Amino acid sequence: MGRTARGLVLPSEVKMDAQDEVAVLKRFHRLARTGRLSELREGVGLSQSDVARYLAVTPSAVSRWEAALTHPRPNRAAKLLELLDADA
Repeated sequence: MGRTARGLVLPSEVKMDAQDEVAVLKRFHRLARTGRLSELREGVGLSQSDVARYLAVTPSAVSRWEAALTHPRPNRAAKLLELLDADA
C-alpha cells in the first residue's frame, strides 16, 4: 500500500486492461478540460507538490495535467483520480 504526504493509504499499483485505461483517461481528460482537477485537489487539501510526491512526478507535471496540456500514464491517472476521490 502507498501512503500520501497527508497520510491517505491507496494501492501502490493499479492493474488495468486496455478498456479500463481508456475509461480512466476519458475521466481524467473530462476533469482536466473543465478545471475540476485543481478544484478536487484543493478540496481534499493537497498541494501540487503533495500530489507530485505521491505519484513520483514533478510538481510541474501535475500543473501541466491540471491545465490539460499533457496527461499522465493510465496507472498514474487512476491513482490520481482515486486520491482526489473523483467520481466523474
